[in-house]
Amino acid sequence: MKQTIPPHLRILAAREAQGLSQYAVAKAAGVHHRTVKTVEAGHDCHLSVFTSIAGALGLQLTLTAKPKATGGSNV
Repeated sequence: MKQTIPPHLRILAAREAQGLSQYAVAKAAGVHHRTVKTVEAGHDCHLSVFTSIAGALGLQLTLTAKPKATGGSNV
């Protein structure tokens, strides 16, 4: 079974592999360094922010639409 790496961990791994600080990535992405820290921690952010940070690291963001899982009760 293929295990998917969460996107925020891909961001963290790419930054560390490139030897960049959160400050450097934030400057390149046009966001505050606390935003990079928040994204790397897995907190929600706007898609445009995530795209900017990924782009600053040379990553391409790909979205996949999937149908919702069924079988659960929404009571």
